[in-house]
Amino acid sequence: MKIDDKRLQDVYNLYQLDKAAQTEKSRDIKPSNKFSVEPQRVREGDRVELSKELRELERLKNEIRVEERRREERIQEVKRQIEEGTYNINAKRTAYGMLRETIIDKIVK
Repeated sequence: MKIDDKRLQDVYNLYQLDKAAQTEKSRDIKPSNKFSVEPQRVREGDRVELSKELRELERLKNEIRVEERRREERIQEVKRQIEEGTYNINAKRTAYGMLRETIIDKIVK
């Protein structure tokens, strides 16, 4: 669509009319309680679109929550096994984890 001065002026005039109508509406509303909030009406065509980055951030937050729950469940399971005397220590796995952490610490420092 080509935008010329005439169309631009028409859009501006429509905007001003809409703005004036909204202002007039807000003057007519008298809430019964000064702390109450009137629900706003959504005009046809209004929409909310989340950015790709925000959707990714929300996905990552959900993954973190799931992992935190799994970790907490595992901790509770190990505690229960220790209390019952049924917890078996995997020496290879423990040694591997200790070495891995030592190597990572050396690399990072």
